Order: sequence, then C-alpha cells, then structure tokens
Amino acid sequence: MCRLSIISDILLPTTSLFTASAASTPCSNCDGNYVTCVDGVCLPRCVNLTSSGECLQCRDSRFYGDHCEHDCPDTCLNSRCQLDNTHVVCTEGCVAGKKGDNCGTTCPKACTQCERYGDGCTGPCQNPRYYGPHCRTHCSSNCRDGCNRVTGECGSCEPGYTGDRCDITCPPNCRDGCDEDTGECDSCEPGYTGEKCDVTCPPNCREGCDKDTGECDSCEPGYTGDKCDVTCPPNCSRDECDKDTGECDSCEPGYTGDKCDVTCHPNCSRDECDKDTGECDSCEPGYTGDKCDVTCHPNCREGCDKDTGECDSCEPGYTGDKCHVTCPPNCRDECDKDTGECIKPGSLKQIDSV
Repeated sequence: MCRLSIISDILLPTTSLFTASAASTPCSNCDGNYVTCVDGVCLPRCVNLTSSGECLQCRDSRFYGDHCEHDCPDTCLNSRCQLDNTHVVCTEGCVAGKKGDNCGTTCPKACTQCERYGDGCTGPCQNPRYYGPHCRTHCSSNCRDGCNRVTGECGSCEPGYTGDRCDITCPPNCRDGCDEDTGECDSCEPGYTGEKCDVTCPPNCREGCDKDTGECDSCEPGYTGDKCDVTCPPNCSRDECDKDTGECDSCEPGYTGDKCDVTCHPNCSRDECDKDTGECDSCEPGYTGDKCDVTCHPNCREGCDKDTGECDSCEPGYTGDKCHVTCPPNCRDECDKDTGECIKPGSLKQIDSV
C-alpha cells in the first residue's frame, strides 16, 4: 500500500501539488524525490518505474540509485555519472586534479590534471619550471617563465640566450640580448653592425653605425656619405663637411660655394669672401660692390667705399661723394670734397698778379 502510494506520487502528481507549487515561490519546496525544477514546477527524479517501484530511468544523469535518490559525486565532470552494477562511474570524465572510475582519487602532486587510469600528467605542471609526462624534468635554467610541458621548449629566454631551450649564448657583440628563435641581436655594441653584430662598422665612422644598414651615425673629420667613404671637398676649412650633403662647414680663404669649389672674385681683398653669397669682406683699392666687380669713379683718390662707392678722397679739382663734380672755376684746383668750398680761393693768375 505504501509503495503504491509512492509510485502514484511519482507518476501522477496531484492537482494540489501543482497548485501549491504555483502558489508558492517557484521551486522553493523542491526536496526529497522532487528536486528537479522545470519552469517553476518541481519534477520527480525518476521518469520510468518498474512494477516493483524501482526506477528504470532517472530524469537527469546527475542522479543514480534504485530510486535516483543519490547525487553524482562533485568530482565527476559536470556531475554526470551512472551505476555500473554497484559501482558508480563518472560518464564525462573527472574534474581537474582527480582520476579513477568515480574520480575519487587525487592526481599526482606534480600534475594539475592527469590520466584517468594512469600516473601521466595531461594538463600543465603544478610548477611551470618542470615538464615531461610526469612533470619531473626541470626546464632549462635559462628559461624565463617556465617551459612547454610536453617539449620542454622555453616560452622566452633570459637575456643573453637563444634557442628552443635557451641553451645557446647570443653572439658576443650583441647588446640587450637576442631573438630566441633566430639569434638576431636586438642592438649592437658600438663599432658593429649586422643581424648578429658580426660585421665591423666602416673605418671612418664616428660613434658607431646603424645595426641594420651599416650607416654611420657621424663621420671622422674629412669624410662624408652614409658610410663615411667619401672625402670632403678639398677647399673645406679644416676638412669638415656635412655627413649627408657633403657641404663644407666653412671654406679656405679665396673660395666660396656650398662645397667651396668657386673662387672668390679676384678684387676681393686678401681673397676673402662669404661662403654662401660670394660677397667680398673688403675690396682691393679702386673697386667697390658686393663682389668688388665695379671700379671706383676715376676721380677717386685712394679708393672708394665697398658698399656705397663713395670716394675716400678726390683728385685735385673735384668734389662730391663720388668726385664727379668739378670744383668752382675760381678755386685753385682744390675744393672741399664734401662741401665744394675752395681750399685756396682765386685762380693762379690772380694770385701771381698780387
């Protein structure tokens, strides 16, 4: 009588049960045999009973037993299991760190996950500095941040080492380490270039050269060009010129132009002129103009001003800035250059008669 009542409750829930469930907080009273909540209704664990009251099929594989009264172990993956005779077997595997039929055995200490029926590790090692089937082999001491569990290959290397296992030293002229896969240097010690810093910089480089191109940072005096293999123009002062353009910093006396390959005008005094414009610093006597290529007025005595052409002094009988005006007729051939005033008034004839 009691068993029939249980079967009746499992297979044919009463109207009052559903009414009570609906009236109360959804699934707030799911317990005992009614533990599965679907759409706010408590459903029984078993969905198929024998005539003797034993369960043929549980509603959910999280349960097992004659009446699906047992929960699968938490160590079963997704809490799924089944009863094999009297033995519980997890059907979807074990949670991390467990092994065995019912996942009740702990994996070896070195493993985070292990073979279900063996001692080998299947997941990362507990200590990332070990590898191998049982996580018992130490990674290379030059590995940084551990190594691959299966191959022992390093994820990255300590500075100065390269190779899959970081067991190869970087080339000797590397600075700041090298690539762990190719051995290419990150940068070179001064004086070296190339992927592995095994090529010396050009001989006329100053302060090293570019690792990838071999281009010099700067040149020794007297040289120009990307690799400082071109001599500066011969008339550069102190043999100094720009590394990139070859332009002289300054010129030897008598020369002008970017590369000091143009001679100053011959009327420049002391053969000196401006490097960029060719303008003379000063002129030889008798010449004026930026480049001293204009003659002074013929009535100038002792030359004229380089910039204005104004005469320093005039030949007798002339006046004016450029000595182009004759003195008054009654002057004795001499008058003031600036005012035109006679220095000795009266003509020679008048003076003699007196």
